Amino acid sequence: MGEDGEEKHVKIGTSLTKEMQEELYLLLREFKDVFGWSYQDMPGLYPDIVQHKLPLKPECYLIKQKLRGMKPEMTLKIKEEVKKTI
Repeated sequence: MGEDGEEKHVKIGTSLTKEMQEELYLLLREFKDVFGWSYQDMPGLYPDIVQHKLPLKPECYLIKQKLRGMKPEMTLKIKEEVKKTI
């Protein structure tokens, strides 16, 4: 979806027919200037509106959860997806 060598990744659901996927892709390309891909694309957003905060009580302490393992093939898929977004 990007221009001039920059990549913009968009995921379109596989439940759509090929015709609907193509129409949606063309629609997204036509209106790509409407979407914000980063915070730099959205001037005027106030950080206090878009920031996520966890209201924690000061007397409570944080507990780190135990690391959960995944299937090796799932880990490979996740790494591939992360590489695509970078």
